[in-house]
Amino acid sequence: MMSYRLQGSVLLPFFLTVLLAAGAACADTPGVFSLLHTFNGAEGSTPLAGVATDSAGNLYGTTATGGSRNQGVVWKIDAGGSFSILHAFNGTEGAVPLSGVVLNQAGSLYGTTASGGANQAGTIWKISSQGTFSLLHSFRESEGAGPFAGVAFSRAGSMYGTAYGGRLNDDGIVWKMSEGGHFSVLHSFNGSEGAHPKAGIAIDSAGNLYGTTVKGGLYNQGTVWKISAKGIFSILHSFNSQQSGSTIAGVAIDSTGCLYGTTFSGGLHSDGTLWKIDEKGRFAILHQFGSGMTDGAAPASSVVIDSSGNLYGTTSRGGAHGGGTVWEMPVKGRYVILYNFGIPPANGAAPKARVTPGSNGILYGTASRGGAQNAGTVWKIALPPRKL
Repeated sequence: MMSYRLQGSVLLPFFLTVLLAAGAACADTPGVFSLLHTFNGAEGSTPLAGVATDSAGNLYGTTATGGSRNQGVVWKIDAGGSFSILHAFNGTEGAVPLSGVVLNQAGSLYGTTASGGANQAGTIWKISSQGTFSLLHSFRESEGAGPFAGVAFSRAGSMYGTAYGGRLNDDGIVWKMSEGGHFSVLHSFNGSEGAHPKAGIAIDSAGNLYGTTVKGGLYNQGTVWKISAKGIFSILHSFNSQQSGSTIAGVAIDSTGCLYGTTFSGGLHSDGTLWKIDEKGRFAILHQFGSGMTDGAAPASSVVIDSSGNLYGTTSRGGAHGGGTVWEMPVKGRYVILYNFGIPPANGAAPKARVTPGSNGILYGTASRGGAQNAGTVWKIALPPRKL
């Protein structure tokens, strides 16, 4: 396993930028980066989703392409660092898993594919704790097609997700699968309230569902939406290019009910924003990406909140070397870049997935490109000690 520590000389130009530009990222002690795996195509390529972890320290994820049929794979890195393929998609059971995996309490893995299946419109699948693959559902245009995002489980055991297109207006849907396996459509988007949900769903403790759409809304730049536990749909925010941009990522919910997310574009520098909707529904911008020469740009991933309320995420471009960044927004403090991708390129580039907090201050993630074969990587970052 190779490890790299960012040098202060890399951050010096960025620190000078902060002194000149209000709201820019501040230089701080960076994290320690370790490369866990480099994809080579045959065993998977282009990981666009993040990492899931279990209590034993194993990591799980997907690649969008590669594998024996070049349709993507489900992979595992065990606690000892050994890599293995759990499943290679073949088209008939699904193809191109753009989303990652979710583990249930029994240790089974669940996920979706964006295409393939009986109707070439995507699938929902399961891999049991014994390693058996099952096809749970094949989408069709009349009920929704192209589930780009993964699944989310409610406390009752029902599974929820989105599909990018299909249904009444080809604007996408929100779906539910009961614990018994019954599939139903909860909501069909119509454009004015949002269109084409690309990200997954967040569920709060009361059973309310939250998500985003890429298009639609008042300005056709996408929306943040809610479906209450009673099934009532509402729009919480409509994005616009000047104020907040448009989003392809989902939302995260903190313990007070505030929502957080990113936009891929828009904002003051046209490089995206980090935003918040508080418990009273007020929308605010927390950070304008691209605010300095070495700041990150174009965040494609959802935000992650740790147990202390600190925010973490990635940007797919920008940073000191142009290959994207991993960033942190502490509860008390300023926006910090933890790692800059691009040098050495073997570490990865263009991270488009959210990070996963592990134990002892570790963040896990993937990069969609880079590595020895430019097929992407899996990595971890050890966070620096907190300054009290």
